[in-house]
Amino acid sequence: MPKDPYLRARGRVLVDYGLRYMHEPYWALRGEMLKKESERDQTVIDEKRQELRHLMQYLEDALSGKPYFLGDLSLTDIDLLARFFRFEDYGALPDPSLPWLNGWLQKMKQRPSVKPANRHQMLNPDPSEGEIYDWSKSALQHHRSHHRERS
Repeated sequence: MPKDPYLRARGRVLVDYGLRYMHEPYWALRGEMLKKESERDQTVIDEKRQELRHLMQYLEDALSGKPYFLGDLSLTDIDLLARFFRFEDYGALPDPSLPWLNGWLQKMKQRPSVKPANRHQMLNPDPSEGEIYDWSKSALQHHRSHHRERS
């Protein structure tokens, strides 16, 4: 993290926004995308993609004119990266209204430390689509049961 207290605080705000404020539409979209294609509700998918793009505008503005969220690569960029991989997987990115985020994501994917961590290879070097679906479905069910317990 940066030494500047303002930048450290700003980084925490951005991560909180990206992981908490965008939580509901992200998980709603994720829930639809984990269903078999024939069972997905395209209206929900379209609405949640649009809602996420609208919410991403805050992060777009925060990134505008900088290579990374705090100027230099920081934990803020690293913390947000996994969620942005999913935004891309689920069709919320790339989007022409978010050129800075699109560019940032592509730049992050080219970093030597990120390239080997291809998100599909993290599960299994050669997973079948069914294995990814089963793992993701299990993770979603765990998340939902944990969320219900906390309510």
